[in-house]
Amino acid sequence: MTLTSLINRPCVLRHRTGGTMVDRDGNEIAEWVEVATVCEIQQRRRTENNEQISVAQWVAFLLPGETVRTGDELVVDDITYQIEGDPWPARNPRTRQASHIEATLRRMAGALD
Repeated sequence: MTLTSLINRPCVLRHRTGGTMVDRDGNEIAEWVEVATVCEIQQRRRTENNEQISVAQWVAFLLPGETVRTGDELVVDDITYQIEGDPWPARNPRTRQASHIEATLRRMAGALD
């Protein structure tokens, strides 16, 4: 079984772009470009503080060739995760080919989420 056959969960990558809209203070409002794709996500760590704020860190596995960068979002099962840091385009040294992309995800949620 190949890694790419395991990356099969429907998701949406949301890329932040420079917007043409501005708010009432003249600040540019980010716009999003959405791309339907597939991924796999797995939880790495979770914590909760005294204010009942939950912070969870996940790792996302995406197919090679996807465009993903810091500041993008990944939506899986109607839950939005923020991409943190630079994604890693994993390369198989034996085949000299990209095998997949790994990205760190973060999700914060309060008691009412």
